[in-house]
Amino acid sequence: MSRLLRSKCLTLAAGFAGALLLGANILLQAQEQPGRMMMMQTAESKKLEKHVNAVKAKARAGREGYACCIRPSCEWCAVHMGHCTCHHGVETGMGNCRECHGGWEAGQGDVKGKTKDDVRNLPVMKM
Repeated sequence: MSRLLRSKCLTLAAGFAGALLLGANILLQAQEQPGRMMMMQTAESKKLEKHVNAVKAKARAGREGYACCIRPSCEWCAVHMGHCTCHHGVETGMGNCRECHGGWEAGQGDVKGKTKDDVRNLPVMKM
């Protein structure tokens, strides 16, 4: 085999091995975080998240409280009402907000004795 041909074969083999290693690295990272999509948070959304968390904290400390029926707690009530009564709504059959309704469908419900099927038939709060 000529020296030039051998050099080209080695270059091709090295490129192929590099591509395999890169692919293996991508697959390994995906396996380390199954079911999680990596999303980048903008500065504006971080600011909004901080404000929503402050509203929740203030509501928890106040008279009305922030009694959510899902974990992690919803943000819909913080944004639209400044407090959350969804836990009580699920307990009494009066209903919950649309985010909590979806949270129950996703398996995030957190009211003892209630199931996703119980909540599925409850009304969704109007705003």
